[in-house]
Amino acid sequence: MYATYSNLLNRLLIKGFEEAHSFLTQQCGKDPKLDLFIYSHLIKVCSKSGRHQEASNLLKEKKAKGIGASV
Repeated sequence: MYATYSNLLNRLLIKGFEEAHSFLTQQCGKDPKLDLFIYSHLIKVCSKSGRHQEASNLLKEKKAKGIGASV
């Protein structure tokens, strides 16, 4: 399941960050472990591709939502 989400996020990022972020917000809240995975994956991919501002914003958003704090 995680590999499927990874591939989907990577494809959405090709279209643009907004596409991937929209998917993230739609999926968030359904499964705490999946939320953590999706945020972490997207942060990692953004960082590696030089999208440091997006990665920073996602990290702040993740912390504000408390994702990963108790998982």
